[in-house]
Amino acid sequence: MTMPKRRAYRILIHGQRESSAGWVESSLMLSIGEVVGNIQCSTQNFVWPKAGILRNTVIGEVDLENPADASLRLRYELDGLPIDQCVRLTRTEQPLRWWFVCPAENNRVANLYLPLGARQFASRKAHGLIYKCQVQPKRGMHLSPNEVRRIRRLKSRR
Repeated sequence: MTMPKRRAYRILIHGQRESSAGWVESSLMLSIGEVVGNIQCSTQNFVWPKAGILRNTVIGEVDLENPADASLRLRYELDGLPIDQCVRLTRTEQPLRWWFVCPAENNRVANLYLPLGARQFASRKAHGLIYKCQVQPKRGMHLSPNEVRRIRRLKSRR
């Protein structure tokens, strides 16, 4: 069975998610380029204006003084509760590039996400986020009558 048909089976059997909490597109994304890209000195505060779902701004403090202990401290308010989160930063030498270290997975990522209902920024994998295009069927994908019967049989077993 081809990959697009397997994806179609999964969509038809499990259905699409009811809420958009699992979508990357509905999450707040913090990019390393936005954080480190405009830094002129080793320690700098910034206000992140794209914090739409938080209804207020995210205040960040970047510390790049010692590359081995580089960090980003985020302060924001969510549902009336103040959140203070510290995220480690790391860098690669060739080419010189900064990365976030995901607080949940402890791996190197370029973007951190805050989906609806979550309290802290973490990687896409840690939050289990997927892109909408990953579950939408491909244009022009058709199932044979035998495949439709097989799907109906599987759905009736649940």
